[in-house]
Amino acid sequence: MAGYVHCSSNNFIRIGTKQQRNKDIKLIDATDAEYDFIVHARQDIPKLLNEIRRLKTVINKNKWT
Repeated sequence: MAGYVHCSSNNFIRIGTKQQRNKDIKLIDATDAEYDFIVHARQDIPKLLNEIRRLKTVINKNKWT
């Protein structure tokens, strides 16, 4: 699981283990909101896509009634 880490003036997203420190994601001038979006994307994007599919089903059912 990724985590958002703030160390002095450096922000990064920790994705690697201690043995894989080169796997971290470092962004320059990113806002906290941008880091939060990236950190949560793996769980939030599938939820968003499922909701879009659900709403399309509702819309299609209502077209025929």
